[in-house]
Amino acid sequence: MKKQRETAKKFLESKSSYNTSTLLALVQNTFMHEEEIILLMKDGKEDKALEKYIDLGHFDEAEEFCEENNTNTGLLTKLLEIYFEKYKEYSAKKNE
Repeated sequence: MKKQRETAKKFLESKSSYNTSTLLALVQNTFMHEEEIILLMKDGKEDKALEKYIDLGHFDEAEEFCEENNTNTGLLTKLLEIYFEKYKEYSAKKNE
């Protein structure tokens, strides 16, 4: 299964001859988190991709994504906003 997923990820990253919205609908809320992130990025939903990285605890990958896509101004700022938002949620739950 691992080899098939790697092949699928390479296809999603390198090709654009598919409907990202349709594929996103199929992989959301499944175990295919990495594929979902790739599709979110391809669909121009970088904010949602960053949130998914953070929700999964993939902080290094989120930061690398920001560095690699530094042409999109405000992406690192968005990452910091997500960090602060998640921290507030965590603090609120902790204080309940």
